[in-house]
Amino acid sequence: MEKILIILSGSTNSGKTQTLNKLICKLQDEYPLAKTKDSNGKELKFETQIIEGDRLVIFDSINEKKIGINTAGDNSKQVIESIDLFDNNDCDIVVCATKVISNSDNGSVSTMQKKIPSLIKDTKVIPLFKILHKGENQQTLDDNDDYMVKVILDQLNRFI
Repeated sequence: MEKILIILSGSTNSGKTQTLNKLICKLQDEYPLAKTKDSNGKELKFETQIIEGDRLVIFDSINEKKIGINTAGDNSKQVIESIDLFDNNDCDIVVCATKVISNSDNGSVSTMQKKIPSLIKDTKVIPLFKILHKGENQQTLDDNDDYMVKVILDQLNRFI
């Protein structure tokens, strides 16, 4: 069965982690009966709120699919480690963040598109880009986050 990897890519401090934390909360709202686990398999009890910092969450059953989300991804090692973890937990869909940088030894989208399919057979990589414009106010940033959450949900809904 084909696995799906959705990569949210953007520059440093573009809000990738914040967007994926909002996605986690949105999925918890839309699928309140889906069990969520941390990277050690421990069931998580969340209140619906935005939590600062990086998180790795597995939604155990959303329409019979396992979805893993990792908000960390500053380099290819972090992304690949999370992919391995999600693969070991039999996730059907993985959503993760990565930076867009030209250096080939980082977490850039082009690096991920080359590395991931060789690590996990039958993986479809869907890159999404988060663009940050200098001088944007907080409301614009929040609107951008909400838009990106909708884009990711649209992609997820194609497969769940």
